[in-house]
Amino acid sequence: MVVQRLVLSLAALVTLCCIARIETAVIPTEEFGNKIQQMLNENAVDGSRLIRAVENGTESNSTRICVGDYMPCGWEVYERFTRKHEYYVKSTCDCAPGFVCIRGRDELSTSAYSYFCRRDTRTDDDRQEVCVKKEKKMEDEM
Repeated sequence: MVVQRLVLSLAALVTLCCIARIETAVIPTEEFGNKIQQMLNENAVDGSRLIRAVENGTESNSTRICVGDYMPCGWEVYERFTRKHEYYVKSTCDCAPGFVCIRGRDELSTSAYSYFCRRDTRTDDDRQEVCVKKEKKMEDEM
């Protein structure tokens, strides 16, 4: 009786292990990389594609355009309570010609301002003023 229970328990354990092993799928690295590349190519906004070598970790991209409010062109990270500028992170995409990267919203959870591409409506005088302010800000940070 005890032997039968032991054999049944062992059989149940082996069956469960086999089922668990069958449920897990192993995808070869090359096939996974190809699937990711296919998804990126299908979802490219402007027809450009991101080429990524999965094996060695190198990355090469053709120009990608930041589009709409869901794809920021950069982030300005600041200190949490003082909001003092710490650093700027540029996105992997660029603004289309005639557009500029402008602060759009405050992401409180990440302590950063998100920047988005907006149509450039500034005059030449406004552009000159922005350049002077950026140069002064860089001097102050040094």
